Amino acid sequence: MKGIITPKSAFRTTTTEVTKTTNSITITQKAAIGSDTTQIGTQNNNYYGLTPAEASQMAVDLFMNNFPKLQEAAMKTVRERVDEIIKESVSQIETKYAGNYSAFSKPDMQYILVEAEKGYARKGTPELCSILSSLIADRTACPENSYLEMVLNKAIEVAPSLLPKHLDYLTLIFLYKSVRFGDTSTLDDLKNRYCEIHDTFHAPSTSNAISYFNMLGLLTISLGEGDEILSKTYGFNQQEIAQILPPEYTMIPGDYGLTPVGIVLAIFNAQSKWNRRFNLTTWIND
Repeated sequence: MKGIITPKSAFRTTTTEVTKTTNSITITQKAAIGSDTTQIGTQNNNYYGLTPAEASQMAVDLFMNNFPKLQEAAMKTVRERVDEIIKESVSQIETKYAGNYSAFSKPDMQYILVEAEKGYARKGTPELCSILSSLIADRTACPENSYLEMVLNKAIEVAPSLLPKHLDYLTLIFLYKSVRFGDTSTLDDLKNRYCEIHDTFHAPSTSNAISYFNMLGLLTISLGEGDEILSKTYGFNQQEIAQILPPEYTMIPGDYGLTPVGIVLAIFNAQSKWNRRFNLTTWIND
């Protein structure tokens, strides 16, 4: 099955293609952010200035020099969490970006790396480790002083303030309001796709998180209920769509969509829990 994922708004021609077979998924993915080459993970012995061990030690030293001293038991937990987040980040940089740690020498990268370590040291959940390590890896590949770099910086700062249920809610808003699936051509396709989505990402029982998202700068005005947006996106009758969607679709806010930071967090949560990939630069561009 081949799927094309595009932004809903304006239906841009830039796409991310995912080809799934029975036992594997082939992903057309950037070797560096903004590139269209296919990235294949290989063992790498030619590093950019730093080896994985040196990069890991630099990251740990940065943290230890910039985090308040705690009681011994708390510091033991903190150190374990920092080692964990750095190990996962280094692994992702090795796999996605061929072990290029040159960004670690830059002041802005060092600052945001410490912020990520601080956030994970305080919370330490598996979901946060997955998202922060992915954000850090992609951040190392950003062009310096780019818009995407600034958005990723903010996403790294905000991520520790979100629970898994918040991240799922952001992903649902994104998938309803900002995405068009190119392999969805019938009502049955739509039904199956959004049943799969709701099985993977759980909607809240109330919309109380909306004010919290607003406070964190994750929402922007975007009018339209979930069934209305899908009707306009795919050209199906709105009432028929409402009948085939899981009832949780009513939790999609009719007044709001996501800011660029909200979209980044939604995408990284989607990629952490789902078998599809999204090209960040399709949605985050100057």
